[in-house]
Amino acid sequence: MEQVSFFVAKYWKEALIILLLVVACTSWYSDHASLVEAFDVASERYEQEIAILKESHARELQRKKDLIEEHEKVLQDLQRDYEETKEMIESLKSERVEEVIVLRREDPTKLAKQIEDAFGFEYVD
Repeated sequence: MEQVSFFVAKYWKEALIILLLVVACTSWYSDHASLVEAFDVASERYEQEIAILKESHARELQRKKDLIEEHEKVLQDLQRDYEETKEMIESLKSERVEEVIVLRREDPTKLAKQIEDAFGFEYVD
C-alpha cells in the first residue's frame, strides 16, 4: 500500500492527465454516439417526409390527369352539341329557303308582306 501511495505522490500529474484523457475520450465517444443517433433520426424523418411528398405529388398528378380528362370530355360534348346545333340551323335555313322559293312562285305578294314585316321595307312594284 505504501508503494501505491508513493507512486501516486510521485506521479500525480501524469495520473491526473491520464484521468483527464479518459474522461475526455468518454465524453467525446458519448457526444459522437448522440450525434450519430441524431443524424440517423433526422435522416429517417427526412426519408419519411420525402415519401409523403412523393405520395402527395402522385396524388396531384392523378388529380391533374383526371381534371384534364374531364375537361376533354366536356369539350367533346360541347363540340358534339355545336355540330348538332349547326346541322339543325342549316336544316332550318334550307327549309326556310325552300319555303321562300315556293312562296315567291305561288304568292309573291305574301312574300313581299313578310319582307316588309321582317325588315321594315316598303315594297315597290
